[in-house]
Amino acid sequence: MATLKTPAPGIEFLQEVQTTQIAIIQSGNNMTWAFSGNICTVTFASVHGITSAFTAGSGATPSTLPNYYFLVGGTAMTGLTGIGILQGVIFRILSIPSTTTLTFYTTVTAATSGASTTFQPVFILPNIPLPASGLYSGGPTLTGVAQPPPWSYASEYNVTTGANCTVQYAPGNWAGSTVTPQIVYDATTGNTPGTAPTMRTLVPVSSVGQIAMGTAGNGVIVASTTSAGTTYASVIE
Repeated sequence: MATLKTPAPGIEFLQEVQTTQIAIIQSGNNMTWAFSGNICTVTFASVHGITSAFTAGSGATPSTLPNYYFLVGGTAMTGLTGIGILQGVIFRILSIPSTTTLTFYTTVTAATSGASTTFQPVFILPNIPLPASGLYSGGPTLTGVAQPPPWSYASEYNVTTGANCTVQYAPGNWAGSTVTPQIVYDATTGNTPGTAPTMRTLVPVSSVGQIAMGTAGNGVIVASTTSAGTTYASVIE
């Protein structure tokens, strides 16, 4: 009989990281969208709290993840021209010119917020790939069962979500691939999609879970409510 390897105390997982306490920004009255040369500038009526700075933790204090991405949610936007849609798409933030503005790349050339369009900060789970075939080293081997190929990688996580965040994943496992759809869109992925990628909630708000993700970026932490809250995650070694 084979057994799983017993991890040594103190090395089961990497230091915890946390999200910044940002709730989603809701309502078309709170943000405007200006498009020029495939760059959209979003201007907010108040300080958005988005930052691209990584804050290192120490000891029991977790490191704080930066905000590199966001999701357009809520009610549909109107007056869209150009190529693609904004609703339901995760975009990479290009720059944060001020505390009330940010920019991103899109092939949409005009759009107006709906009454309850939402700007939702997104955090990518940190990824330290481990060969999937080696995750259970020493476990049973079944004759005739194909082993995962060398490019099959996975990271496993402990996750505790706050009152405002969910962990979501792409069931098609598109992240990081060269096929469509992608998970995060920017200038490198070409046109903004006309249909939003399918994402499913894996860990709901105010919950705990242990999850495994096959590719960097396939699992995302999405601010999903207007409540404030902090989500914690750590990579299991």
